[in-house]
Amino acid sequence: MLAASSWVNLANAADLIVVIDDVGYNKVRGLRAINLPGAVTIAVLPFAPHTAGLIKQAFNLDKNIIVHQPMEPHPSEHAREEHDTLKLHMSDDEFDTLVQRALDAVPMGTGLHGKPADTTPHTDVAINAALE
Repeated sequence: MLAASSWVNLANAADLIVVIDDVGYNKVRGLRAINLPGAVTIAVLPFAPHTAGLIKQAFNLDKNIIVHQPMEPHPSEHAREEHDTLKLHMSDDEFDTLVQRALDAVPMGTGLHGKPADTTPHTDVAINAALE
């Protein structure tokens, strides 16, 4: 069993990572997120209207930038499909092409993610392969 002082040391050793998701559609909100102080990761939708300008701003402010790869949502009345969304019925080649297109659209990106609720059968294998 750990003593109370050991728990304090473990807590101090942890890092907090802040990810601002879905950046790219609203320029003002995107700039607010980018201008937050400290180490903030900006997850951009690769083909949203303001993504190109926002990633330049984020890069200039030394923010970590990752690609938010759109994935087919679960059916619901509020579901919205993004440009170049990964879909369940896609072939491996189509899937790989869309992931590569998203990575190419965000050249300063250091990672790629999708929402866990939006996963497709290809997700883990293809995204890991794309990042290698």
